[in-house]
Amino acid sequence: MVIKVEVFDDCYSINGMEFTSAPLLEVALKQFGNYRLTKPQSEASKSDIYTFDDAGVWIYAKDNKVSQISLLLSDSYLEIHPQKPYSGVVKIKGRSISNSDDFSSIECDEIYLDEWDDEGAISMALKRVCLNITADNETKNIKDVSFWFGPPR
Repeated sequence: MVIKVEVFDDCYSINGMEFTSAPLLEVALKQFGNYRLTKPQSEASKSDIYTFDDAGVWIYAKDNKVSQISLLLSDSYLEIHPQKPYSGVVKIKGRSISNSDDFSSIECDEIYLDEWDDEGAISMALKRVCLNITADNETKNIKDVSFWFGPPR
């Protein structure tokens, strides 16, 4: 199954299903297939983490709503990551994203974390949707893309 994710200023879509606010967990779970559940390690982090190993996706959920969706575009580097990278389509504001050159040209309202040169990370607010991109520090190839409805974190 090829998964298609598109992120816009005020919404995102998964396989053509548009979300204008945080989706209910049960709706999101149906989009990505089988998952494994990781419970929070501390009281400070109250989100459950659902990892879809075959889809290359992991989501954070709290109070039966999805708080963040993440796509792994490279090899896994954390325990919560999927075993396989995301192999579907990801577009941000109409642009296909596969490397840092694609990402650097996206227009946004505000960049609120810019550690691209030092740590390979950048976060931005489009309008209502926020993004975080993590890249390999040396190659600048994107490792993962996360998105959620604001405010910035």
